[in-house]
Amino acid sequence: MFLESWQMKKWIVAIFYLFIVVGCAQPETVSKVEIMTLSEKWKEPKVAIWYYKGSDEKYHYFKYFDLGIKREYRVVKNEISLESTFSVTPNEEEWRAMPWGPYANR
Repeated sequence: MFLESWQMKKWIVAIFYLFIVVGCAQPETVSKVEIMTLSEKWKEPKVAIWYYKGSDEKYHYFKYFDLGIKREYRVVKNEISLESTFSVTPNEEEWRAMPWGPYANR
C-alpha cells in the first residue's frame, strides 16, 4: 500500500512539473497596444532589443531581450501590420530586429 502511494505521489509531482514547463514555454498573447507599451520599457538601453521571430496562420511572434530578461510574445496578425513577414523560426539568425524601444534610437 505504501509503495503504491509513493508511486502515485511521484506521478503527481512529475505531471505538475510538466505543466509548469509547458506553460512557461508558451509565448504570452498580447494586443498591439500592450506590446507597444511593453516596448517602451527597458532596464538598460544598450542591451534591450526586440526581435520579430516570424508568423504562423494566426499570430506574429516577438522576443524581447534585456539584462537578465527574456520574454516571448505573440500578437494576433490582424492587430499589427508588418512590412514583410516570414514563417516563425527558432533560428535567431533569421529574426529581424524591430525598431522599438531603445533600438529605435540607434
